[in-house]
Amino acid sequence: MQRRTGTFSIGLAAFVALTLASTGASAHPGDGVGAGFLHPFTGLDHVLAMLAVGLWAGLASRATRIAAPAAFAGAMIVGAVLAMAGVAVPAIEQGIAASLVVFGLLAVLALRLGPAAGAAAVGAFALFHGAAHGAEMGGVPTVTYIAGFTAATLAIQLSGIGLARLLSRAKAEIVVRVAGGTTAVTGLAVAFG
Repeated sequence: MQRRTGTFSIGLAAFVALTLASTGASAHPGDGVGAGFLHPFTGLDHVLAMLAVGLWAGLASRATRIAAPAAFAGAMIVGAVLAMAGVAVPAIEQGIAASLVVFGLLAVLALRLGPAAGAAAVGAFALFHGAAHGAEMGGVPTVTYIAGFTAATLAIQLSGIGLARLLSRAKAEIVVRVAGGTTAVTGLAVAFG
């Protein structure tokens, strides 16, 4: 239990501190790492997607708990680089809305996907989140901006994993399913305005 509590405590502390620090912040307060780090917190859609992935992964196998967040972060970086390079990623907002529905359903149904399938499902939609971050970058330094939003993304996902791992299996499934349902409904609301 000590290991679970430690992981959760670190993730939760980072998530709460960052959320409180970013309240009312603009998407780009400053430059580089700080702007990138705060950017995911400026959109409820990004926070819900990342948290849902973490909660869902927290109920999955150890390999999936590593593969899903890593795939999200990697695909998000690819999406950001594409947007920064001027490559048009089609239907970014629709892709983000769809990610909320899919990630929410993964959590609601507590689907047990293998590491490769979980990484593929998460990574496909993370590309849209990355493209949104890259398109909204402004004039901040690219590498530090990417490092910042990647660190924030991993902190949010770690918070979800930690919460799911800390709770007993039965309680974790209830929390994950409720959070997943909320995320999926939010995705539908975003998609249909």
